[in-house]
Amino acid sequence: MSFLDQVVEATNEMRNMEVNAPKLFRGLANPVGAFESTEELLTQAGLNWKVCELPILIQGTRENRLFDGKKALVRCDNGEPIEVVSEKFKVHQNAEMVVGMGEIIQAVNGKVNAGGYIPESGRVFLNAIADRKEDIAAPAGGLGHNFTQGAQGRNGKVGDIVRMEFFVSGGHKPGTPLVIKARAMRLRCTNGATTSAMQTAFKVTHRQAVTVAHIEQIHQWALDAVKDWQSYIAHVRNLNVRTRKAVQEAMILETVGGRELLDAAVAVGVGKSEREVSQMSGEAIIRQIIAADEGRLQVARGYDADWLLNDAKAKEVDIPRIATQVSATLGRQPGSEFTRGLLNDAYQGITYHVDHVRGRQGGAAVESAIMGEGDRLKRSALVTATQYAEVLHSLQDAVLA
Repeated sequence: MSFLDQVVEATNEMRNMEVNAPKLFRGLANPVGAFESTEELLTQAGLNWKVCELPILIQGTRENRLFDGKKALVRCDNGEPIEVVSEKFKVHQNAEMVVGMGEIIQAVNGKVNAGGYIPESGRVFLNAIADRKEDIAAPAGGLGHNFTQGAQGRNGKVGDIVRMEFFVSGGHKPGTPLVIKARAMRLRCTNGATTSAMQTAFKVTHRQAVTVAHIEQIHQWALDAVKDWQSYIAHVRNLNVRTRKAVQEAMILETVGGRELLDAAVAVGVGKSEREVSQMSGEAIIRQIIAADEGRLQVARGYDADWLLNDAKAKEVDIPRIATQVSATLGRQPGSEFTRGLLNDAYQGITYHVDHVRGRQGGAAVESAIMGEGDRLKRSALVTATQYAEVLHSLQDAVLA
């Protein structure tokens, strides 16, 4: 198949994924199409309502009195109670979230595609697609075609498309500030909860009202996010280095359990003491794992011996369930056709597990994946995977030289 044919095939597959994607955010989002006004946008997103602030009356036997220092928040359209808050609590109306999103759309030439309400937390949100897509199979600064450097060199496959998106959320309860996050949406995982592409989020707490100054800051923040997006893409492309499954599992285990747990698992697997392993550098541990693999090589469907997390000796270590669950998806989760056998498959395995498997269905799972513990785990996975990639590239460059 020619390079042009590969591009056409990948483009058609990408379009099919977008058209046939399941409802975003685990069914909590409403699709948003073309709109002519803020009111029309809010209506499509199911957010065309305001919050009213009411005094609280305490009924007495002889007279009623005001509850000083507190106020009640209710929906103006149907009177539904939302929360009792301090008088100092500043309400951020849904329409103010739209104004912030407007600045983002203008800065990145984007469009709003979804919005909704998470009842468990009272959080409201809008999601926007930026006019930026990258093929993460391509080397940094290169084209989106297959590339290889030697039998154990860097590999990639055309069509692993990642799109830049922005998630704007707010709410009408304590703990739901106006927050804007830049995200990387892998089109092979279309439930709308993928990795943060920028380490810092824009935030306005309920201690202050949303002002014109904030809106101006949002515009600049979005422009800065585009720069961070390019850095994120370069980091993920660098993970396209071929490695063994045991190394993939080591990266997963260190991400979810820390270096001490990795030391314990490697010590059991290679027959050394934890103290000996703890004194090794990251490169030395990876070398030790590769050397141990040579004695256990059982190639099956492109994978090496499955021993670090799953053999009898590994059971001596209290390995977190999430590590074995992610390991079980390697080479199988959506998108593995692009990353099978690469370090990137382990990173994408963690993001897939957090977005699609971990936690209960509904709002709690979505919030965790986008701005909670799940998001922190995915960001940690990228940091750890990047460290592993640097070692693997140096080892393979030495072999190729």
